[in-house]
Amino acid sequence: MKKRGKALLTMLLAVLLGLTSMWFVSGCDAVGDDDTITVRMSYAYIDELHPARLNRKIAERIEEESDGKVQFEIYPAAQLYEPDAAVEAVQRGDIEITPVVNAYLLALSDEPAVFELPFAFPEREVLYHVLDETDVPDKAFGPLEDYGIRVIASMDYSYIDITNADYPITTLEDMEGIRMRAYGPVLGDFIEAAGGSPEFIAGIEAPTALQQGVIDGAMTGPDSFLHQGYWEFQDYMTRSRHLHCLINYTVNIDWWEGLPDDIRDLMEEIIVEETREWREEVIKDEQRCIDELEEKGMEIHHLEEEERERWIEVGEDVWDEHRDMIGEDIMQELEEAREEFGY
Repeated sequence: MKKRGKALLTMLLAVLLGLTSMWFVSGCDAVGDDDTITVRMSYAYIDELHPARLNRKIAERIEEESDGKVQFEIYPAAQLYEPDAAVEAVQRGDIEITPVVNAYLLALSDEPAVFELPFAFPEREVLYHVLDETDVPDKAFGPLEDYGIRVIASMDYSYIDITNADYPITTLEDMEGIRMRAYGPVLGDFIEAAGGSPEFIAGIEAPTALQQGVIDGAMTGPDSFLHQGYWEFQDYMTRSRHLHCLINYTVNIDWWEGLPDDIRDLMEEIIVEETREWREEVIKDEQRCIDELEEKGMEIHHLEEEERERWIEVGEDVWDEHRDMIGEDIMQELEEAREEFGY
């Protein structure tokens, strides 16, 4: 009887353990089905800039269309991380998403540098065609998945222009020796090739660096110049339009692939759709900021056509330096896309 009792007890324990395991596994699979999914989004730019407005619009729409199942915690203005640290935090899974300037991805992979090449996108139509109709984004951002992150979509932030306190920059000679804020290795190489001295400073820190005389000028978008008060300490702006800055919606790949299919599909659809629809707002916002800067007393200058060709030649030298690093297949596809628009 004792043996039969012990055998029966062993059998009951095995059954209970099996049922417990089944409950645990099914419970794990159901995580997110009934529970709220919290998405921590961190970015370095201030809320006054139009990319921050888009971030909040995306978050609000996802929360609404998921019936509240997805909730965002948003940390702007480098409250949690500077841009490079935010990318590392996404890799670790400390945050789920960062909308980050493209240049900060180059610490992980060379291929995204295709979107940093000077004068690569002389018209927005060229950029949008490359983003929407070619394999360049997949080839450029695909290698990042080896580092645990994925780019869901890219937002057109702005053309990048130049400011200076002492004199307008209208020729390459005006760049000689100038200490210029940069935010990535390719832009730094372009500043150096143009005769300047690149200083790598986060955008949110650039105004202080300018006022303290650490740097002489800066390169960023017109809305940064306006909303960070550049017009108070930089008298001159040049619409060089030498670079088109992208902000990439970058996620932790394990978290992303672990989301319920319907939530992941909804988030991707909204992010892609909103970044594309926002383009009209970007164009209007850019011109509005330029007009306001001029009203506040900033002198707005443009490169003459012949002078612009000189700057483009300097940019082409930078292309040559980075061609092998980016990859010949990506470069060829970019060049074929440009040829479709006559460039």
